[in-house]
Amino acid sequence: MNTRSDLPTSSTSSTSSTTLRRRAEAHLASPAPSSSSVAFAVGADALARLHTLASRAETAGDALKLLHELQVHQVELDMQREQLESSQDEVDEALARYVERFETAPVALFVVDLKGAIREANLQGAALFASTCAALVGHSIGTCFTPVEESTIRELVQSAARAASRATRASGEAEETTIMHAGRRLLVRAQPTKAGHECLLAITTLPL
Repeated sequence: MNTRSDLPTSSTSSTSSTTLRRRAEAHLASPAPSSSSVAFAVGADALARLHTLASRAETAGDALKLLHELQVHQVELDMQREQLESSQDEVDEALARYVERFETAPVALFVVDLKGAIREANLQGAALFASTCAALVGHSIGTCFTPVEESTIRELVQSAARAASRATRASGEAEETTIMHAGRRLLVRAQPTKAGHECLLAITTLPL
């Protein structure tokens, strides 16, 4: 969750805008501006005003200034679009890496809400209960365990969430417990997500 310190300040936004404008003006001043900056698109109102100013000798200078402002503004928009596209590519790549690592992790992983409903499950998680990921999603994690085991896991999830909300444990630290299930000794670790309304459950089979 973002804190106030995470949010951009007005001075930061102003600095970014100033930097972007300087880059745009430098781009226009370059010997060979790109075709996108030369063939800029302006609105009909701006063109009409530009034509009116340029047709009068006393306002021709203002027309040149307006033309320059329009060019700079268009280049700024082009640069902002490029930055957004680059940022979106980075987000998409990071998401793809997360999905791949989650799906192929060597331990059983489940994302559950604070009531124990399964939101996501990886391949090892589905294999642990001889099921499929699609079949598990939407059901309570308790359906995979006995009532006593379910109670233990539910308390583990809620305890981890309470600890995170009180900020009493270091970031990334998880609650854990061991249970016996179907003749297997399982280590269950619960780690709240940053959003705070879900937990990542990691279940590992331990030696008896």
